[in-house]
Amino acid sequence: MELEKDKDLATWDLGKIAGTDQTEEAQSAINDKLINNPNEKIGGTGESFNEFQKRVLDCVRHYVKIVPPNIIIVTHNTVFGLIKLWDKMGRPETLDKEFREIYSKQDSEPSDSFTIKNEKDGKVYVVRHGETEDNKDGKFRTDEAKLTPKGEAQAERLGRKFKNIRVPKIISSPLHRAVETANIIIKDQSRERPVKKMINATR
Repeated sequence: MELEKDKDLATWDLGKIAGTDQTEEAQSAINDKLINNPNEKIGGTGESFNEFQKRVLDCVRHYVKIVPPNIIIVTHNTVFGLIKLWDKMGRPETLDKEFREIYSKQDSEPSDSFTIKNEKDGKVYVVRHGETEDNKDGKFRTDEAKLTPKGEAQAERLGRKFKNIRVPKIISSPLHRAVETANIIIKDQSRERPVKKMINATR
């Protein structure tokens, strides 16, 4: 099982806001910028929404062209929601204000997953990492955040979910919490699987 780390799947860089309290007021300020000023950098030194979405979607467009079936992508809430909405809205080349407004209202739970198709109609599984210390403490995410014991248990459930699917590769954000989640999923992939289920999963 191959684990590939891709920096373009890292979370949205929020600059100086990272590590601060994720209050409703602070989140509203970020949403206002991404909707109305998508070229303005977040937190002074972070990425603008347009920089963030271009980085992520250029990466995903590349993967849906080249990956074999049953690849798992392990990433973060901001990236997870962006890919999900982009796919749902027909994979647009340009993300207009309507897209950004819908995106600002999205959320997901740690260890959520969904499926998109690659260009040969094979499945690509997109996964959000398990709960982190920042999630638990109500902070805007930092690069150093690690999984909590609950997050590890959530990742273990993901491992069980995918254990009977032949996964040739996991592509992960390089941030610790995503790599932790990916490595826990890999543990179940390395265990022996029933031949019948494995064959059915690859039809």
